[in-house]
Amino acid sequence: NGVIRDRFRVDPSVLELERTLSGEFRLQRYIMSQPLRAPATMEGIAGRLSTPDDVAGKIQILSRLSQPEGQALLPMPAGDERLQKALASQQPVVEAVTQLFEKTKQRFQGNEREAVIRESAALPPAVQEIVCRLLLGSLDAVLQREVLVKERDFKSGGAFGGKTKRTAKRLREFASRWWQADPESPESFASVVPSLETLNLPSLYAGASALASKVEAALDSLEADGGAAGGDPFQFTWPTPRGRVAVGGTGPNEYAGSFLLIVDLGGNDRYSGAGSTGGENPLALVVDLGGDDRYEPADSAGVAPGGAILGYAAVVDRGDGDDEYLGLAWGGGFGFLGVGWIQDAGGNDRYAMQWLSQGAGMFGIGLLLDEAGDDRFHISTGNSDFPAGRSQGFAGPAGLGALIDLEGDDVYEPDGAPGVDYLQGSASGVDRFHAGGMGLLLDGKGAD
Repeated sequence: NGVIRDRFRVDPSVLELERTLSGEFRLQRYIMSQPLRAPATMEGIAGRLSTPDDVAGKIQILSRLSQPEGQALLPMPAGDERLQKALASQQPVVEAVTQLFEKTKQRFQGNEREAVIRESAALPPAVQEIVCRLLLGSLDAVLQREVLVKERDFKSGGAFGGKTKRTAKRLREFASRWWQADPESPESFASVVPSLETLNLPSLYAGASALASKVEAALDSLEADGGAAGGDPFQFTWPTPRGRVAVGGTGPNEYAGSFLLIVDLGGNDRYSGAGSTGGENPLALVVDLGGDDRYEPADSAGVAPGGAILGYAAVVDRGDGDDEYLGLAWGGGFGFLGVGWIQDAGGNDRYAMQWLSQGAGMFGIGLLLDEAGDDRFHISTGNSDFPAGRSQGFAGPAGLGALIDLEGDDVYEPDGAPGVDYLQGSASGVDRFHAGGMGLLLDGKGAD
């Protein structure tokens, strides 16, 4: 409009008169008061998010950008002593599983204990160590989530009631229609949000960052020991009070249903329902070291892999195989009152989902990090019972969604059907009530 930079002025006090929405992030307030600094600020953030491997650092960056005022970080569970005790044991996996039982005041004995003793002894020492590290890292994250939920409306009643299954169901229902809820309904956005805002999100994010750091440390320790050796195919599954734990060899393995932790050493594997939490189980972690793998929900309307509702969910695929991540909604790196992420190290991968997926968050963080390969990110419209869109770096209220692809000739595409909206780095709030969050699509090298 002919206004040059040196004559452009913004009065923050006037902007404050116009902005009446709640839920704004620190970054949003800063950019609104200093709009000319927006390009340099966002370039700096993008540069820090472009480093490979470091999921923990990315979660920390996103968390700091959204830090609400007045919410102090709660103390983290002290897991270092437990880990050192387990690693010093002759049977580190058995010691780690024992601690999972002890924290629920249940005894680890009988056939369950004998199976873990026998089967874990068949694992190479380096694999025993990574399983031990991941088990105790998962336990720390579970304890963090339980502390946060125990004293909040999700446990004591409030908008979602106190029963775990009922709470999980209502959370999923709310996540499906928050943007169009009837303002007169008792489950409207205005009536539900006060309960959502009681959860200490900074402490929740700190638990996710700590878990991601422990995953990296475990994988580094495995690589330092020469990696996972091959051998005869095997697949062990152990029940625990926190959920099933599975360890698979380099053959083609199948994992069906919910798991606390899966460690798979390679092969072309299929996961149906693993790596996602729908609000009932606090954590779901999958670590896969290679192969052409397929990740999908347990049923067509279930939470997709890498989706976290009221908890933590992660799929870490360290191989360079051509992987598929499939689902309808709430996956591919999605967080609602939780943190969900996918980290894929390489291969020509395919992500096909429809709604709230591929790096999407609301009252939480969703991160999809693909480090290499010619990948395809597809948004479908095949299920008419669900809307389509709000994906590929999308943020709803108080959410952070990031899709980060570091290398490769990639394709980002929706179906040609009408009604697919809010894609590829976008955010949406609720009209006249609550601001949207921050959505980011960051693509590195390659012809896209």
